[in-house]
Amino acid sequence: MTNEHWRYFLALEQDVERTTRFVEPHASNYRTFSIEFSRLILSACSEIDVVAKVICQSVDASAPAGNMDQYRAVIHKAFPHIHETIVEVPRFGLSMEPWKEWRTNVNPGWWQHHQLVKHHRHKHFSYADLEHCILSAAGLFSLALYLCRDERFGIEPSIFFDIGVPPGAGRSRKYPLPDDPR
Repeated sequence: MTNEHWRYFLALEQDVERTTRFVEPHASNYRTFSIEFSRLILSACSEIDVVAKVICQSVDASAPAGNMDQYRAVIHKAFPHIHETIVEVPRFGLSMEPWKEWRTNVNPGWWQHHQLVKHHRHKHFSYADLEHCILSAAGLFSLALYLCRDERFGIEPSIFFDIGVPPGAGRSRKYPLPDDPR
């Protein structure tokens, strides 16, 4: 992997972390929306689009990879447990599975809401909220880790997000992914 994708994630992550000075990451605040959350969601999802294309090219260069439905088909075939990826925000006790909907062959709700904010902000600005911001950044975090899965031991650490480990699984690697060899 070229480190620019990881560095981009780290820069975005810092911006997400800064928002916690103003809006506490707590379920009671998830519907809080703002221009800043809109900017972060659009930035995270734009980079998800780029990272997903790179992953698709690396696992099956002949497969179509022009939108999230096509990315899902290629990536989920190559990494059949990606939907089990647990992303945590330890400082705030948050845990999420940003790609869990891929288990049922649909795109995440946060991705669909991002599309509404991107193309119809005048009607759907309220989807530019804290929850979608955190989920889209968590989605980028996990995809970036899959992209750099062979190099993740040498990457600069995340300051906000971490990969959760199912109970009893133990942590034997930096950023363990569900598709790692067991």
